[in-house]
Amino acid sequence: DEVITIFSAGHETTSNLLTWTLYLLAKHPTVTDKIRQELNAVTNGKPLQYDDLPNLNYTKAVINESLRIRPPVGVMMRKLIQDTEVYGYALKAGSLAIFSIYNVHHHPELWAEPEQFNPERFLTAESRRFLFMPFGAGERICIGNHFAMLEAQLLLAMMIQQYDFELIDQAEPKIEMVISVRPKGGLPIRIVRRG
Repeated sequence: DEVITIFSAGHETTSNLLTWTLYLLAKHPTVTDKIRQELNAVTNGKPLQYDDLPNLNYTKAVINESLRIRPPVGVMMRKLIQDTEVYGYALKAGSLAIFSIYNVHHHPELWAEPEQFNPERFLTAESRRFLFMPFGAGERICIGNHFAMLEAQLLLAMMIQQYDFELIDQAEPKIEMVISVRPKGGLPIRIVRRG
């Protein structure tokens, strides 16, 4: 069951993560330039290797910031195992609670300038437990979280090395929440091979 979950759920969520990341990078070319500078410093012009990934801190920060702004899974549901109270509301054991990861990631009391794309916020050692939870949190955290991060970081770095990405439409895409948070109607981007 867990392996099926990794392959089935991981496909759509990772593709949406990379879609939103390419969109954000196309809107912020200076961030793309910083990724390329990091890649050049780490690989020295050679093909990217698995062992290079731990040294791609800025690239990982870009992925994390993309996960914050457009988390592939916008809401989570949990069954309460005991009676509890949240902000004066009584919740009974056995009932289902839905919480919005998207809203937590955009809450102005939790994040400075939450609507700004700022990967640098993920280059600090600041604890973000229960503030940043694109894969959920606690004992029920997504089993594929490490694989998804590895896959996304590797694919993004490889794409940025080889291609430029340009928006075809400058309008802000509408968000559609079906199973995951995705751009309604897709997100057309022009891909141009570099050099």
